[in-house]
Amino acid sequence: MIIEELQRLQHERGFLSREDLAAAAARLAVPLYRVHEVASFFPGFRTTPPPEVQVRVCRDMTCRLRGSAALLGECAALVAAQPSGRLAAEGVSCLGRCDRAPAMTAAVQRAGEAPGTLLYTGRTPAGARDVVRAILDGTPPPPDDDSRDHDGRAWQIDVYGGRPTYAAVRDFAARLRSGRDEGPRQELIERLRVAGLLGMGGAGGRTHKKWSDVRTAAGEEKYVVCCGDESEPGTFKDRELLLRTPHLVLEGLLLGGLMIGARRGWVYIRHEYAEQIERMRAAIRDAEAQGALVFPVEVFVSPGGYICGEQTAMIEVLEDRRAEPRNRPPELQTNGLRDRPTLVNNVETFAWVPAIATRGGEWFAGQRAAGLGGLRFFSVRGDVAAPGVYEVPSGLTLGALIARAGGMRDGVAFKAVAPSGTSGGFLPRVLDGPDGPLDVLEWPL
Repeated sequence: MIIEELQRLQHERGFLSREDLAAAAARLAVPLYRVHEVASFFPGFRTTPPPEVQVRVCRDMTCRLRGSAALLGECAALVAAQPSGRLAAEGVSCLGRCDRAPAMTAAVQRAGEAPGTLLYTGRTPAGARDVVRAILDGTPPPPDDDSRDHDGRAWQIDVYGGRPTYAAVRDFAARLRSGRDEGPRQELIERLRVAGLLGMGGAGGRTHKKWSDVRTAAGEEKYVVCCGDESEPGTFKDRELLLRTPHLVLEGLLLGGLMIGARRGWVYIRHEYAEQIERMRAAIRDAEAQGALVFPVEVFVSPGGYICGEQTAMIEVLEDRRAEPRNRPPELQTNGLRDRPTLVNNVETFAWVPAIATRGGEWFAGQRAAGLGGLRFFSVRGDVAAPGVYEVPSGLTLGALIARAGGMRDGVAFKAVAPSGTSGGFLPRVLDGPDGPLDVLEWPL
């Protein structure tokens, strides 16, 4: 692919020269304009030599609350004191570490050294300045890996207790091999229907219906894709699922693929999630070693861009094109990747499927609060004592969720909430309702 070839070249050299683009076009036997249109679209590619150290500071809402503007100012002051080409600093969109804000990365590209990107979180402006100085001196502090911040809480979603056996997909595959009817598929669809599992990427579509639509779509060649391009500011639940339970995401994708008759699968992950990319690749290798990888699955690393999280734009990227959303209809269920029927679900949606397949739809639907059924994950960030990812029953009130996150930090009064990242706007504590004031803390989620 053009994208993967450009990623390889940039990793080696730090940027894409005109000669690199021409050579890539020749090797791939594609017109030069095709390479240029890809390289010029995605923010993950650069066509000019990078500085030795490129600092990027998150400027979105949670990091802004935690002083990222002042942190970026300290870095900018360091840039002014350095010779040209040694240091650069810029503000960027959400880096997905809102629970440890403010977040910053430092990409190091020096002659004779392996290139790499270091993550640092929760630093004060003075602390960030010291970090950058140490990197410039060649003695970078240890990065703040995501795996070091595991809070130890167990999740009901993990039916294997962290020791994956892929029992659900093994059983499903064996039953499909031994029978000639649609019994096993119908049974799993019914479990998903009873569970009431919805798409957890934002759209909230009924999972059982989407799976059934792709299953019955015309065509022998079908695909399954997991969207892990989590870029909505303030959202990081998929980051933790990919880190802690990649085997569940993979097994859910495999079950979905067997359901629809897929030939291949992809897990599409944002490029800022380096640890998660490696964890998923390790899970794929482990499943293959166990004989549970029933069809080929690979990780596709996003070349960057918020729009890639939109499912049709993501499919365009997988087809080696610019991430420009498609007009709909037709839908991906009938005309997806390579114009073939394609099942696309979010990380959390796939991750719930092994538990539902194993424990039944009634178990999932029975996890409830305020009359709503099912479990789900929430990214909690901002002025709470313990920001993080929480697995809670649907229908839990916002106030109860905040209480699980330790309540408001340092006695700060609750004033407003952004319930769906920046695209959802802010809701104040009290709203005017038809029957009087409404307290958002009492709203079921």
